[in-house]
Amino acid sequence: MTDHRGTDTVAARAAAGTDPYVRYCRFAAIAFALVAGYTLVVKLPRGGLAHDWLHTVLHVVTGALAVYLGWFRPGIAAQRAFTVGVIVVYGLLGILGWFIDGIALHTALAIPLAAADNVFHLLLALVGLAATVAAARATFDDLDDEDSPYRDCPPWPVRRAGRRPDRHVPDMTATVGGVAGVRTTSLET
Repeated sequence: MTDHRGTDTVAARAAAGTDPYVRYCRFAAIAFALVAGYTLVVKLPRGGLAHDWLHTVLHVVTGALAVYLGWFRPGIAAQRAFTVGVIVVYGLLGILGWFIDGIALHTALAIPLAAADNVFHLLLALVGLAATVAAARATFDDLDDEDSPYRDCPPWPVRRAGRRPDRHVPDMTATVGGVAGVRTTSLET
Protein backbone atom coordinates (compact mmCIF):
# COMPACT_ATOMS: atom_id res chain seq x y z
CA MET A 1 0.00 0.00 0.00
CA THR A 2 1.21 3.51 -0.66
CA ASP A 3 0.47 6.93 0.72
CA HIS A 4 -0.07 10.19 -1.18
CA ARG A 5 3.68 10.43 -1.88
CA GLY A 6 3.76 6.96 -3.40
CA THR A 7 5.67 5.39 -0.50
CA ASP A 8 4.77 2.31 1.49
CA THR A 9 3.63 3.19 5.01
CA VAL A 10 3.18 1.22 8.19
CA ALA A 11 -0.35 2.55 8.54
CA ALA A 12 -1.20 1.27 5.08
CA ARG A 13 0.38 -2.12 5.83
CA ALA A 14 -1.52 -2.35 9.12
CA ALA A 15 -4.81 -1.46 7.42
CA ALA A 16 -4.18 -4.12 4.79
CA GLY A 17 -3.20 -6.72 7.39
CA THR A 18 0.35 -7.05 6.06
CA ASP A 19 2.13 -5.51 9.06
CA PRO A 20 4.41 -8.04 10.83
CA TYR A 21 2.59 -7.62 14.16
CA VAL A 22 -0.81 -8.18 12.54
CA ARG A 23 0.49 -11.25 10.76
CA TYR A 24 2.00 -12.58 13.98
CA CYS A 25 -1.27 -12.14 15.88
CA ARG A 26 -3.05 -14.05 13.13
CA PHE A 27 -0.40 -16.79 13.16
CA ALA A 28 -0.65 -17.08 16.96
CA ALA A 29 -4.45 -17.25 16.81
CA ILE A 30 -4.33 -20.14 14.36
CA ALA A 31 -1.55 -21.91 16.29
CA PHE A 32 -3.40 -21.62 19.61
CA ALA A 33 -6.65 -22.81 18.01
CA LEU A 34 -4.93 -25.86 16.53
CA VAL A 35 -3.18 -26.78 19.79
CA ALA A 36 -6.29 -26.21 21.93
CA GLY A 37 -8.43 -28.18 19.47
CA TYR A 38 -5.95 -31.05 19.38
CA THR A 39 -5.76 -31.08 23.18
CA LEU A 40 -9.54 -31.18 23.53
CA VAL A 41 -9.95 -33.94 20.94
CA VAL A 42 -7.16 -36.14 22.32
CA LYS A 43 -7.33 -35.56 26.09
CA LEU A 44 -11.02 -34.95 26.76
CA PRO A 45 -12.24 -38.49 25.91
CA ARG A 46 -9.53 -40.01 28.14
CA GLY A 47 -10.09 -37.62 31.06
CA GLY A 48 -6.64 -36.05 30.58
CA LEU A 49 -7.91 -32.53 31.14
CA ALA A 50 -8.46 -33.19 34.83
CA HIS A 51 -4.83 -32.27 35.55
CA ASP A 52 -4.20 -30.05 32.52
CA TRP A 53 -7.31 -27.89 32.26
CA LEU A 54 -5.64 -24.56 33.16
CA HIS A 55 -2.98 -25.05 30.50
CA THR A 56 -5.68 -25.52 27.87
CA VAL A 57 -7.72 -22.57 29.18
CA LEU A 58 -4.63 -20.34 28.97
CA HIS A 59 -4.08 -21.39 25.35
CA VAL A 60 -7.74 -20.70 24.50
CA VAL A 61 -7.71 -17.27 26.20
CA THR A 62 -4.40 -16.28 24.59
CA GLY A 63 -5.71 -17.49 21.23
CA ALA A 64 -8.91 -15.46 21.64
CA LEU A 65 -6.83 -12.36 22.39
CA ALA A 66 -4.73 -13.08 19.29
CA VAL A 67 -7.91 -13.33 17.18
CA TYR A 68 -9.09 -9.96 18.47
CA LEU A 69 -5.72 -8.31 17.84
CA GLY A 70 -5.14 -9.98 14.49
CA TRP A 71 -8.46 -9.40 12.81
CA PHE A 72 -10.07 -6.50 14.65
CA ARG A 73 -6.83 -4.45 14.87
CA PRO A 74 -7.23 -2.12 17.85
CA GLY A 75 -3.79 -0.64 17.18
CA ILE A 76 -0.16 -1.36 16.53
CA ALA A 77 0.82 -0.72 20.17
CA ALA A 78 -1.55 -3.44 21.44
CA GLN A 79 -0.39 -5.88 18.77
CA ARG A 80 3.25 -5.16 19.59
CA ALA A 81 2.60 -5.57 23.33
CA PHE A 82 0.95 -8.94 22.67
CA THR A 83 3.87 -10.07 20.50
CA VAL A 84 6.48 -9.02 23.06
CA GLY A 85 4.44 -10.63 25.84
CA VAL A 86 4.30 -13.92 23.97
CA ILE A 87 8.03 -13.75 23.27
CA VAL A 88 8.82 -13.23 26.94
CA VAL A 89 6.26 -15.50 28.63
CA TYR A 90 6.16 -18.37 26.17
CA GLY A 91 9.89 -18.10 25.47
CA LEU A 92 10.61 -18.49 29.19
CA LEU A 93 8.16 -21.39 29.44
CA GLY A 94 9.77 -23.02 26.41
CA ILE A 95 13.23 -22.77 27.94
CA LEU A 96 12.29 -23.60 31.54
CA GLY A 97 10.16 -26.51 30.41
CA TRP A 98 13.29 -28.46 29.50
CA PHE A 99 14.49 -28.19 33.11
CA ILE A 100 11.25 -28.50 35.10
CA ASP A 101 8.25 -30.80 34.72
CA GLY A 102 5.71 -28.01 35.07
CA ILE A 103 4.27 -25.29 37.26
CA ALA A 104 2.21 -25.98 40.41
CA LEU A 105 2.02 -29.68 39.54
CA HIS A 106 0.59 -30.80 42.89
CA THR A 107 -2.33 -28.37 42.83
CA ALA A 108 -5.59 -28.04 40.94
CA LEU A 109 -3.91 -25.29 38.86
CA ALA A 110 -1.19 -27.55 37.45
CA ILE A 111 0.48 -26.62 34.18
CA PRO A 112 2.53 -29.61 33.01
CA LEU A 113 5.25 -28.86 30.48
CA ALA A 114 6.01 -31.82 28.21
CA ALA A 115 8.48 -31.78 25.31
CA ALA A 116 5.71 -30.99 22.80
CA ASP A 117 4.63 -28.01 24.92
CA ASN A 118 8.21 -26.74 25.06
CA VAL A 119 8.59 -26.95 21.29
CA PHE A 120 5.25 -25.16 20.77
CA HIS A 121 6.17 -22.41 23.25
CA LEU A 122 9.60 -21.90 21.69
CA LEU A 123 8.10 -21.84 18.19
CA LEU A 124 5.66 -19.11 19.26
CA ALA A 125 8.50 -17.08 20.79
CA LEU A 126 10.82 -17.46 17.79
CA VAL A 127 8.16 -16.51 15.25
CA GLY A 128 7.25 -13.54 17.45
CA LEU A 129 10.90 -12.51 17.56
CA ALA A 130 11.08 -12.73 13.77
CA ALA A 131 7.96 -10.54 13.49
CA THR A 132 9.49 -8.00 15.86
CA VAL A 133 12.69 -7.85 13.83
CA ALA A 134 10.68 -7.45 10.60
CA ALA A 135 8.63 -4.65 12.17
CA ALA A 136 11.79 -2.94 13.43
CA ARG A 137 13.30 -3.04 9.95
CA ALA A 138 10.14 -1.50 8.50
CA THR A 139 10.15 1.12 11.25
CA PHE A 140 13.43 2.64 10.11
CA ASP A 141 11.84 3.69 6.85
CA ASP A 142 8.62 4.89 8.44
CA LEU A 143 9.78 6.91 11.47
CA ASP A 144 9.29 10.22 9.71
CA ASP A 145 5.85 9.47 8.20
CA GLU A 146 3.13 11.53 9.84
CA ASP A 147 0.59 8.71 9.42
CA SER A 148 2.87 6.04 10.86
CA PRO A 149 1.61 4.39 14.05
CA TYR A 150 5.26 3.64 14.82
CA ARG A 151 6.23 7.28 14.83
CA ASP A 152 5.80 7.75 18.56
CA CYS A 153 6.54 4.20 19.66
CA PRO A 154 9.48 2.57 17.89
CA PRO A 155 10.49 -0.87 19.22
CA TRP A 156 13.55 0.73 20.84
CA PRO A 157 14.82 4.31 20.99
CA VAL A 158 15.81 4.92 17.39
CA ARG A 159 17.05 8.36 16.51
CA ARG A 160 18.69 9.47 13.34
CA ALA A 161 21.70 11.76 13.35
CA GLY A 162 20.84 15.43 13.51
CA ARG A 163 17.69 17.26 14.34
CA ARG A 164 14.35 16.30 12.87
CA PRO A 165 12.92 19.19 10.84
CA ASP A 166 9.56 19.06 12.63
CA ARG A 167 11.16 19.56 16.05
CA HIS A 168 11.65 23.27 16.50
CA VAL A 169 14.01 24.45 19.23
CA PRO A 170 13.25 28.07 20.07
CA ASP A 171 15.98 30.68 19.73
CA MET A 172 16.77 31.61 23.31
CA THR A 173 19.37 33.90 24.76
CA ALA A 174 20.44 32.94 28.25
CA THR A 175 22.86 33.95 30.89
CA VAL A 176 25.28 31.08 31.37
CA GLY A 177 27.93 31.34 34.04
CA GLY A 178 27.46 35.10 34.35
CA VAL A 179 28.01 35.67 30.63
CA ALA A 180 25.00 37.19 28.88
CA GLY A 181 24.15 36.53 25.25
CA VAL A 182 24.98 32.83 24.97
CA ARG A 183 22.85 31.42 22.18
CA THR A 184 21.29 28.01 22.82
CA THR A 185 19.50 27.22 19.56
CA SER A 186 21.11 23.97 18.48
CA LEU A 187 20.79 20.52 19.94
CA GLU A 188 23.78 19.39 17.92
CA THR A 189 27.20 19.79 19.50
